[in-house]
Amino acid sequence: MTDNLQTMKKNALRKVIYSINMLIYTSGNIDHESPDQNLQNCYIESFLTHVRNLYFFFYEEKKQKDDIILKDFTDKLLSRNSSDSLIKRINKTLSHLTYSEIDKRRVWEIGEITNEFFPICLDFLEEPAIEKFELDENSKNIKLEIIKILKNKIHNG
Repeated sequence: MTDNLQTMKKNALRKVIYSINMLIYTSGNIDHESPDQNLQNCYIESFLTHVRNLYFFFYEEKKQKDDIILKDFTDKLLSRNSSDSLIKRINKTLSHLTYSEIDKRRVWEIGEITNEFFPICLDFLEEPAIEKFELDENSKNIKLEIIKILKNKIHNG
């Protein structure tokens, strides 16, 4: 692998780690009882954006030359799960203004979504194949902290 490609993939890995980190952070700050609905909408929309980005990272083929996907880092494949309908709903609700979502109350099952995505994220971060992309010390520490948080959330709910 050329130095330029190695650097690109290392930067791409940092971007994936950032998205996983934001998925965790935003999910932990969603409070449906909060009086500040605008802030909650920001957390929910950011959470769903990272769900969507990670879904395409883990399950899709490259559609554009510059897409970052799982296969850029490992040959390990994931079988698709029930996320397809969720992603369609996110696309309809967040990524496009559509008539089909006008009269629907937007209820998102955050717990169900994290139950699906957190283990996948943990598996990726613990994947030996990504170790060859030597991260800087700060990024390594962030990755290790995320692994610890994910293990805790997965095992303790």
